[in-house]
Formats: sequence, C-alpha cells, structure tokens
Amino acid sequence: MFDHCNNQKRTNNFFTIVFENLSIEVLSLLIMISNNYSFVRLRRAESYNSSNDLESDLQLNLASNVVKLNTSTLCLLISTNPRYEGFHLNLNLRQRFLKGNFKCLSLGSIMDLTFPVTSLGSNTKVLKTIIEGNNLLCQDLKFSKNPLLIFNNNLLKRNDGRNILKMLKILNHSKIFDKSWSGINTLAPSLSEVGTQIVSYFKPLSPKDLTNFSSLYFLNVGVNNIANLTRITDLKLLNYLPNMQKYNSNQLFLDQNSNYNNNLALCNSLINKGNNNYFYLPNSMFYENEETFVNTEGLIKRTSKLIFDKKNKK
Repeated sequence: MFDHCNNQKRTNNFFTIVFENLSIEVLSLLIMISNNYSFVRLRRAESYNSSNDLESDLQLNLASNVVKLNTSTLCLLISTNPRYEGFHLNLNLRQRFLKGNFKCLSLGSIMDLTFPVTSLGSNTKVLKTIIEGNNLLCQDLKFSKNPLLIFNNNLLKRNDGRNILKMLKILNHSKIFDKSWSGINTLAPSLSEVGTQIVSYFKPLSPKDLTNFSSLYFLNVGVNNIANLTRITDLKLLNYLPNMQKYNSNQLFLDQNSNYNNNLALCNSLINKGNNNYFYLPNSMFYENEETFVNTEGLIKRTSKLIFDKKNKK
C-alpha cells in the first residue's frame, strides 16, 4: 500500500511533442517512436470532438461524387464556406445549380458562393429546430431528392461539437429520410486533417501535459495562430496561475517551424522569466518537401518539390 501511494504521487517527466499539419510519413515515424519509448508523448495542439472509427465521418461522401450530386435537389451547408475551404466542391455545387432544380441553404455567416444561397441564420438553435422537425425547412427536406448536408470539420472544435454531430446523425433515424440515406458530409479545410485522423487518434494538449514534461517539442505549430494553445501556454506554462506548481528552469523548449516569428511571443516570455532553454530549429517549407496526404475526398495526394536549395542540408 505504501509503494502504491508513492507511485500515485510520483511525477513523471515526459518528452512531449505538440504537432499540427503533418504528412503521413512524419506521423507514422512519430507513432513508431512513441510506441518504442514510453517517455515520449504525442499531443495535438487543438482538440476535435470527433471519432475516427469510420472514414465516412471524416470526409466528403456523396458530395464528392458528381453522379450522386446530379441526382440531388437540395444542399444544406452548416458552418462552412466551400468557396475558400473547398473550391472544387464549390465548383461542383455551382455547376449543379446551373442545371436547375437545385436549392442551396446555408446555416452560418452570410457569404458569396458565386451562386444564390438562402441563409437560415447563424445560431445552432436553428439546427436544433430542424432536428426536432419544428422548422419549415423540414418540408423541403422531406420532399427533396437525395439531400446533402455538408458541415465544416472545424465545427467539432466547439465544446458542444460532439453533441452537434450526434444531432446530425439523428437524421438517419428520423422519418424525414429513408433508411438508405447517408447524405452527411464532412469538409476538412486542412490538407492534413483527414490523414491525421485516419492514421491514429491523438489526444489534445492539456494543462496536465504542461506540468509533467521535461522537454516540450513544438513541431510545425505556431502558438500565435492557435488560441487554445496560446491560452494554456500563458496561464499554465508561464506560471501565471496561483495554483500552478513552481516553474522548473531545467525544462527544455524546442521549436521547429519554418518561420521563427510563429512562436516569438513564447520565446520572449521564456527569456523574460530567466529561462534560456529555448531552441529554434529551422524547418523546411511546404514547397521544399515531397509528402503524402489524404484530402477531404479520401484520395491520396503526393506533393511535388518546387523549391530546391543545394546549400543547406535536409
């Protein structure tokens, strides 16, 4: 019992790797390292309240099929702007609209998709009334043919993202559609998002991870661009909260990005607190590598190397 209590109170120091927007090759290598060494932890900078059990929950399904899209008469966009987040999908929707007998509805901010779109508002309560069957839109859904629902993957970053996904799946069991309907589509605006979730499930970075690490490795992550990571870093890592344990000056911070200014605020904060264990490791840019990704349509894409630098080593 005494040994058990000591193990519960013992603090383990981990080599924590925080990443985003990585290729399939780099992700596979990180998984192999974490499986062989127990002190290595892999964490995503942002959290997604989604499940990666089925590939149909991660990517476009019927919306990417031109034949299925031509048989549809209604499309509902939820918190997405395909003109900027999926231009190929937006072109397919525009071509389908020009053929006639097609209605496009939008739940979110007002936007210009180069073809007429009817706005339903920007509140999730509108979606709730649709699921409950208390909205006038339910009549259009009932009498439409092969309707499509497309929502942005970033919608799952919300605290209630998992509940919103459950509400959308309730439509599969409602009387509005038949049992063979599967028109829910997920649009991933990032090139690496679908491949990351297909490879494995990675836990998001939590405040607990910032209290029991010996080395923190930022891999292709910019603190200034991620609000959640900025807030956790400011409040936990820099010891601004009163209940935070004493800051350890021996902790090591590694930053591997293509731009030094991404984590410049973090670097300045650490230096001001008397910590000089901050190291910046230059990283090659997107156009300097040949990498493999899985896009939002489930297709494997291989990027081409466009910039060659013979002076610097890989």
